[in-house]
Amino acid sequence: MPQPYEPACAQSTAQTQSGGRRFVISHLRAVHGSRQSRQRSLESFDKSFNAQLRGSVDVLGEHAPMDDEGRRVILCEGDPQEMLTRWPQMPADSIIEPEVLKTPLVAPPAIIRLMAAQSPTPTSSQAGSGASFTARLTLRGAPLGGASVLLLLLRIPPPFFYPWGYLPWMAAGAAQSSVLVTGTTNANGEVKLDYDPLSWRPSGMVLAPRDSAWGVEFMNPLSGMSYELPPLPQEGPLGWWHHLVGVSRFSATRGSGIRIGVIDTGIGPHPYLSHVKGIGAFIDGAYQDAPEMTADVEQHGTHVCGIIGALPPDGSRDYGGIAPGADVFVARVFKAATGSTPTNSNQGDLANAIDTLSSKHQVDLINLSLGGAPSLLEQDAIAFAQQNGTLCICAAGNESGAAIAYPAAYPQCVAVSALGLLGAAPAGTTAALNLPSTPDKYTWNGLFLASFSSVGPQMACTAPGNGIISTVPASQDAPKPYAALSGTSMAAPVATATLAVLLSEDARYKELPRDEFRAAYARTALLRNLISIGLNPMYQGWGVVRDQSLHAGQSPRG
Repeated sequence: MPQPYEPACAQSTAQTQSGGRRFVISHLRAVHGSRQSRQRSLESFDKSFNAQLRGSVDVLGEHAPMDDEGRRVILCEGDPQEMLTRWPQMPADSIIEPEVLKTPLVAPPAIIRLMAAQSPTPTSSQAGSGASFTARLTLRGAPLGGASVLLLLLRIPPPFFYPWGYLPWMAAGAAQSSVLVTGTTNANGEVKLDYDPLSWRPSGMVLAPRDSAWGVEFMNPLSGMSYELPPLPQEGPLGWWHHLVGVSRFSATRGSGIRIGVIDTGIGPHPYLSHVKGIGAFIDGAYQDAPEMTADVEQHGTHVCGIIGALPPDGSRDYGGIAPGADVFVARVFKAATGSTPTNSNQGDLANAIDTLSSKHQVDLINLSLGGAPSLLEQDAIAFAQQNGTLCICAAGNESGAAIAYPAAYPQCVAVSALGLLGAAPAGTTAALNLPSTPDKYTWNGLFLASFSSVGPQMACTAPGNGIISTVPASQDAPKPYAALSGTSMAAPVATATLAVLLSEDARYKELPRDEFRAAYARTALLRNLISIGLNPMYQGWGVVRDQSLHAGQSPRG
């Protein structure tokens, strides 16, 4: 059992401002060692919440426990001071936390990371008007519609006045405010972005296709230009990320017998993922269990699932998953982006999804390609999953050398950083621009720690995560699309799938009861199959997870 547990409300609510705010209220499960103790905890929580808090808060969503020992999670709005006052009257194992937002961990483009020191506004409302920046995108000579275009504008400061006249402002590198203007190409591959030319100047541009092509970035772009995007290779079913983790031949049965949970933006539709099971959506405290509610609201979850389990037909040159034979269960916890509000989730929905996957569906591994600030509720759900034999494997974060994000930083989790390979992506593409700036992040064989990757002492391992080509949701125009994405979000499923293959070949593991020892055995199997690539342990942990068995690439069941 993880230690120590501390009261959840005292410091967090004390730091909030007065007035209404969203809170997540729940209770601990991992600290209770028996079913009877958890039953009493749930009964005590329900009774105390109804008596002390229900009349004082606006309940926005409430997740009912799956059984009489389950977890109740309540999302509400309330006055922070009143919450702090009433919290001591709740049971000692109660949790009252301000809502903690979680985001998918896809790496931002290099231009955005390097130049937007002042957080860019993701709308064009501050850019004004008076001029239009236009661009046209093509792929293999044909118009490329549906591509995102991000234009970074830097403010033009007024000239300084000196006794001898006006001197144009030319202090390169001085702090400037910035704004990010976004648009989508039409069916002709064209986009028009408005801005005020007296206040802003175009400084950088990112072209991010929906699928089929590499994303590219430019400094100081010119309006009116046409851009031919490099097409993605179709050299599957194996890519460099497969080879690095020990896959030499694609097999549809690799990973069979292992159950993997994925908590993300959803999945599909995609014909190569039809075998993956959607278990529904956990959104704002509510659970909708219809499989269609698991449909991807972005593309992140479909990409993650494709890395794990994509199953292209025989003879296809599309890229397959690392463990396509595993049973994959997907829970959606993210809402669709609306306007300036990005795709996000909270710790309550994440805890509900973890509980359901580990208890009801009895998954062996959970992939968490998401991150944010710490939460006691989130950590308790992960610790309780561990007690049920489930190990959580998490993206370390994309904060360019900053501390590892949560949940990856919890001691119960496996934190995974992201590797790239020199020459794997064409020059000028977003993936090719994620090179680190210091020599200690390169290896002798062309591997490197991606510049966006977070680092820290909690790092357990590393895996390919830069320029990974995988499935994204299909449309009428693209019935089986693929896209290249980068981030520790991509590295985590590579590690998860590789560990699933290792466990599928371990008869002893499959016989273990679903308890803490089973989760510890899975972690040991991971650590036992790590190969150092010579990087600092803060970057790579103990190395790259790799299937080193005689059957790597030719599963005994394949």
